[in-house]
This record gives sequence, C-alpha cells and structure tokens, in this order.
Amino acid sequence: MKNNLKFKKFDSSLFYLIIFCVTTILTFIIGELYFYTPNGVDYGKYIKYIEYFENKSENTHTGQGIIYYYLISFMTFIRRENISNLNIQNAMNSNIQFGNFLIYLIGLYGFYFLLKRYKYSNSTIFISFTALNFIMPIFIMRSILKPEILAFSLIPWILLGLEKYFESPSYKNFFLCLFPLVISLNIKGSVTAMVGLILLLKYNKNLKFNFKRHLICFLILVFAFSIMLIENQNINSYNVFEHNLTGEENYNNKAPLSFYTNVNKWDFYYFPIFPYHNNSAVGITLLDTYGDYFNIFIDYDEHLFYYERPNLAFMNLEDSDGFKFGTYVVNYLSIIFSILLYGFGLYYSIKDKTKIAFYLSPIIGIFIVFLSAFGIPFNHFDPLVGDTLKTNYYSFLIGVSIIFLISSMFKKINARKLLLLTFLPILFFTVLGFPKTNQDKIDFYLEEKIQISPFCSIISVFKGDLATSDCFNKTKKFCDYNIASNDAQIMGEDNLVEENLSIKNSINLIDPELNEYKATSKEECRDLLDKGYKVDNPLFKEFRLLPIFNFLFLICSIISIIYLSFTENKSNK
Repeated sequence: MKNNLKFKKFDSSLFYLIIFCVTTILTFIIGELYFYTPNGVDYGKYIKYIEYFENKSENTHTGQGIIYYYLISFMTFIRRENISNLNIQNAMNSNIQFGNFLIYLIGLYGFYFLLKRYKYSNSTIFISFTALNFIMPIFIMRSILKPEILAFSLIPWILLGLEKYFESPSYKNFFLCLFPLVISLNIKGSVTAMVGLILLLKYNKNLKFNFKRHLICFLILVFAFSIMLIENQNINSYNVFEHNLTGEENYNNKAPLSFYTNVNKWDFYYFPIFPYHNNSAVGITLLDTYGDYFNIFIDYDEHLFYYERPNLAFMNLEDSDGFKFGTYVVNYLSIIFSILLYGFGLYYSIKDKTKIAFYLSPIIGIFIVFLSAFGIPFNHFDPLVGDTLKTNYYSFLIGVSIIFLISSMFKKINARKLLLLTFLPILFFTVLGFPKTNQDKIDFYLEEKIQISPFCSIISVFKGDLATSDCFNKTKKFCDYNIASNDAQIMGEDNLVEENLSIKNSINLIDPELNEYKATSKEECRDLLDKGYKVDNPLFKEFRLLPIFNFLFLICSIISIIYLSFTENKSNK
C-alpha cells in the first residue's frame, strides 16, 4: 500500500526564534541581577526626571526629552507594591531594566517588519536579533537610565512610516511617522542630529519628487517639533540644544585637533586601558565600542560584574620580552570587533547602497560626538578624560548597523557562519567576567534581587534554594530582606554579610487606619503584615501625568505603531 503521508519540512525559523527568546530573557536577567543601575555613573543627574514625575520637584534643570523618563516612572508606579524604604536601590534597578526591556522589544518588533520589507527570511531576522543580544553596547543600553534605548525603539517605526509615505506621498502616511519622529528628535540634542542625518542620507533622493508635498510635511514636522521643544523647555529650563554645565565646569572645553589625529599605537598593545588613550579619539572609539574603556559600566566596582573574575588560561600568556599580553586579550578582541564593525559597515555600504544609512549609522554617530567634543553646538569636553566620545551616546545606531550587517551576512545560512557567530556570546560572557570564581558568594546577595524580578518564577526553577512561591511571598520579600544586598561593594568583604531588620534599619509599615509604624525585627514585621499592616512605599505617593502635548504625541505614536504593525503583518501574509 502506497504511503501517502507527507511530512512537513522542519521549520528552522522556529528553532532560531526559540534561541532568540531564550537569549533575550537570559541577557535581561543577567543585566538585572548584576547591574546596580542606581549606583551607576550619571544616575544622580537623570533621577531628577523621576523625581519630577513623583511631584517632588517642578523643574529638572537638564535639557532632555521627558517621555522616556515618564515611561520608567510609570513602570515604577505600577510596580510600587514591590518597594519598601529598605530596597529602593534594587527595586529601582529592576524597574529601569524592565522598562528598558519592554522598550527594546517594541523596537525589535519594528525592526522585524522593516527587515521583512527588505525580503529577509524569518530565520535570518532571528539570527540577527540573537546576535544583537550579545553586543556589549546594546546590553549596556538596555541596563542604564539613559534615553538612547527609546531612540532605538522608535527608529524602525519611523522608517516604516517613511517607507509608506514615499511609496504614496499622502498626509495620512506622513502622520504615521510624524509622532514617533517628533518624540525621537526631542530625546536629546545628539539624537536629534544623528536621526536627522540618517533620514537625510536614506531619503535625500526621494525629496526630488513631489517637492511641494514634502515641503509642507517638513513645515508640519518643524511646527510639531517646536511645540514639544517648548513644552519640554518649560519643564527643564533647557532645551535639547542646550546643556547645563553647573557643577561640570571641567566640560566647558573644546577638543584640540590633536585629539582627533593622535593615535597611541604602542599603547594599543601595552596599555589598551583607561586612561592611556584619553588624548586620542581613535583610541577611545576602538576600545569603547565593545569594551568598557572608561570603567563605568562593566569594570566598575558598583556592579557585580567587577567581582570574582576568573584567571583564564590565556591571561598568563607572555611575549618574548616577558610582557604578559594575555592580561589584555579581551581588550585586543574588543579592538578587533570595532575594526570589523566599521570595516564591514563600509564594505556593505559600497556593496548595497540602498541600505547605506543603516550600515554607516555608527559612523554617523561617531561624527556627531566628534562635533560635540569640538564644541558644536556647545562646549562639552573634559580634556583629562575624553568621555564625550562614550559609545553609549550612539549605541542605538550600533544596534541598527548590527541588525542589518548580520542580516546581510546571513541571507544565506550555513554551518560555518553559525559557528563563527558563536564567538559573540563567548566574548560577551568573557567581558562580563564569567564564569565567576565564587558564584555561591554572589548568589548569596542575589536572592533579594531575584524576588523582585519580573522573571522570578523562571529563575526559581533553576535556583534550588528559592521556591517559586517565594516570588509572591511579601513576608519573605520584605521581612527577610538582606539590606547588605543593596550595594555590590559588599562583595569586597571576606565573609558573607547578612544585615537584617533592626532599630537602625527598620522597615516602614502602615496600619489599617493609615498610621505609620516602624518594624525593627523579622518577627515583628511578619506579625504586623499578618495583622493587615501594609508596607509603606516611599516612592510615587503621587504621580504626575505628562504635559498635554507630550501626552498627545505619545498616544498618537502608540496608535501609529499599532496601525503599522497591523498593516505590515497583513502585507507579509
């Protein structure tokens, strides 16, 4: 009897989708648990926006757009039941990271549709997204309180809207991209310039046709941009083209021309570390694109990545002169990654000019920060450090480039390419200092962070000493809280430190009649919670809404994104 059974061919895209989902969640969990975002550099500057939405201030005195900080504030507000007066640091870390995570996913969803427009397969797209998860500037962008993550999220939707507009130049199609574009241009001055240049490079040839319609749309854009600019300026006292240098007089300088031409060639070998390249734009760019040249994100003692780093075999390698170059192998690999990124960007921009704006986007970002260091549009350069060139200023453009470069490289997928790609996660975990020499010591301080993680239930499956029920146990979460876990520098202690509730470290509670009470021991805390007392959340007792025009542009952007996702999904079927 003839066998008429037909078996479907294995769908490899499903496999790549699963790998992408796993790595996305994995890298989020690593960032959430090992970063201490509130202890990081510049947090004190940007927390002013959070305090504004808490109604604790009437002015931020800084010149950035407020929508990103509103989204993080809103995330903190809806998760406020996880916050006590003792765990603010860890709770804010979790809220910032989870807010960034959702913003990141919205961006990837947009890039999915954008890549489908360029006829990339699902398998290719998921491979590129998986690779993106292991790119260090993107990992850092996802983990800190800075608005570049919002620019990354909005760019694909802006491009999808513009693609529709230039295919059929109507006001309806223009308004699809108008609202996310205005928000993006108002994020900060550097983002305004970078996004503007990329769009100009991408669509300059389209402007020759229907010029009158394009001019009218441009005037509408300028008008809408100005409305949000003025509204933000009323809140900040500064606009995106201004910078408050109060307390930062060391940045009131311009970079000399020698800063751009100087290359410390031998220091790339002997000293590829901070501060030996502070006088070299080339050195900073090559060392910071994948690494952490300024030692403020990964190689910083306020984060757990810094501790319990392994002494891997290659770290003991010496040259013929006895120099232990193995110590800097990771730095050398970071330099090689940077050269490959910019080199392949140039190569593919020549090979495929239709995507030149995407391939060269990091170079556009570098050009803008070079101008900023040179005093355009205002002084913003510390000659002793050179950190105006930090990669995180244009990290979202590195993301754009990586997505399109990997997609182009993997248009045809084979085993050799996949094998080469495994180098990325190996480099990623090596840079982060894994495997740790004493993981048990780190785990001791992670339990408190895990219990307030949105992925606590998943983590508990792999962590034997944490039950899934602990994730929802408020008594354990608050009364058994180890206060020592608030600071990564506790890892410097030789012995494990457990700091529980005491007279010095009491937890604030509220009784059913809304009277305040301080519990000074685990037992007292448990007893009072069982009696109906609630934990007093010190954050967001009030929540300030967005001002009217920011609110309208945010709502209209959400509607545009939903509409674009429906229409693009329909066209892909």
